[in-house]
Amino acid sequence: MDVLAWSTMVLPAPAHDPPKSAAIDEPRWLLGAMLGLCLISTLPCLAFEYLPMTDLPQHQAIVSIMRHMHDPAYGFEAYYEWALGRTLYVFPYFLALGLSFLIPLGWALRITVFVATLSYPLGVLLMLRALKKPLGLTLLALPLLYNRSFFWGFIHFNLGLGLAFIVLSELVGPWSRGKGWRVAGLSLLSATTHVYGLLLLSLYALAWLIVGERRKLLSRVAWLAPAAIALGVWGSLVAKAPRFGGVQWLPFRFRLREISNSILGGYRDRSEDFILAAWVLVMLALVWRSLPVTLGRWRRLGVHERVTYILIIANLAGYFLLPLATATAKFINFRHVLMAAMLLPLAVSACDYAKGRTLARVLPVGLAAVALANTGWHLWRFDREAGEFDAVLALLPQRPHIAQMTDDAGGKVMRSGPYVHFGAYGQAERGGVLTDSFPLRFWNVPVKGRTISEVSTDLTGIAWPAAEPNPSQDQQGYDCFLVRQGDDQVERRTTYRKHGFAAVVGAWQLDCQWRSAPR
Repeated sequence: MDVLAWSTMVLPAPAHDPPKSAAIDEPRWLLGAMLGLCLISTLPCLAFEYLPMTDLPQHQAIVSIMRHMHDPAYGFEAYYEWALGRTLYVFPYFLALGLSFLIPLGWALRITVFVATLSYPLGVLLMLRALKKPLGLTLLALPLLYNRSFFWGFIHFNLGLGLAFIVLSELVGPWSRGKGWRVAGLSLLSATTHVYGLLLLSLYALAWLIVGERRKLLSRVAWLAPAAIALGVWGSLVAKAPRFGGVQWLPFRFRLREISNSILGGYRDRSEDFILAAWVLVMLALVWRSLPVTLGRWRRLGVHERVTYILIIANLAGYFLLPLATATAKFINFRHVLMAAMLLPLAVSACDYAKGRTLARVLPVGLAAVALANTGWHLWRFDREAGEFDAVLALLPQRPHIAQMTDDAGGKVMRSGPYVHFGAYGQAERGGVLTDSFPLRFWNVPVKGRTISEVSTDLTGIAWPAAEPNPSQDQQGYDCFLVRQGDDQVERRTTYRKHGFAAVVGAWQLDCQWRSAPR
């Protein structure tokens, strides 16, 4: 028995999505208002010089390597080479690279972060419009903008999911050949951003195929061919990718305890926990009349509401069942609970929204405002704290060999380790080579490290947490040792000074005197 026959027998015939009479009659200006709120909520990405995103310095260094590969002032060509044939993980890098010819590199990266962060609420807004749902539900996406993935600096992941939402908004609404070309083009863009965007598109199409309106899907699915082909290419690239570790699992109790931190976790205080709890309560208040806890409620749902709930359940299962890491990918399972949360605004039906219109207008507005104020406050504090790194950058020589040692990875504001790769800002600005450089570690970036003898590219334990310098490291060719330590590590600071650290700037210490190998 095939899947379609089975689904017809097991699943009751779905109700169609809410008719126009059931939807809220909304003024035309509301679309512009929601778009404006999305833009305002994303402005912190542009407002601060230093964003608390763990991988962002490494991304900036990669774009700098691409921009200055053959510039002798940076010296990148001695350590790196192009590797475009091994990955599709390129669009955000080329976006930032193109912008860097017009504006400073730091601004180019921040605009790329801005675009990646904006793509999700924009995708939700367009999905709501395509499904003829109240556009005000876009407000429910805004508290999720500054999430665990944002703070880890997963720019590609965030943009890939946002592009997938935008593709789906074209796929589910009224159809035309022009929309087909947009679906194909955006699918290709998602394919060159992150594999998780393709995964979301594939799962949505599969769930749609199971629950109903199959003819509508089958008449449009051919335009998703670029996504299907790209998914196969990604699979081939992963199969050939070098392994950098084994499979790692997390115990169930840890996953359950960390579910909140896996969605929003970034700040040292508990403000995000309260915001997430309030967001869950608002969501429950809006969906409790239609929450499919009975067969009758499931039958009353529209096709795309059913698809949404299937994907939410599947992603929650992924969070609890998938490993933390495999031999070719890291931090897997947390992405799925975040995706489940990101899908929830689409689960609210227009009918339920109409019954609680006052509640649905007031609570999401207040929650979005509080979340934005909380984000602005914490990002401002982090930017002030991180600003002392400007003095460190000013002291770095051109083409340094930087070894970063980090004991205080979070600072006083963040708990997400934003300082782990801060030395990469130095590499982006001055060139040279860096311990723990992403092109030297990971297979999925468009540049890779050369085999070199001048410096060791495998200083196990030196990057994080900090390790004491020793004579053997003096022979590994690193002339700039960058150390970050907290206020409770004064004794170790003194130890480092015995090794000749020439400058102390706040929590940072820098020694650029060691050089055993010639340039």
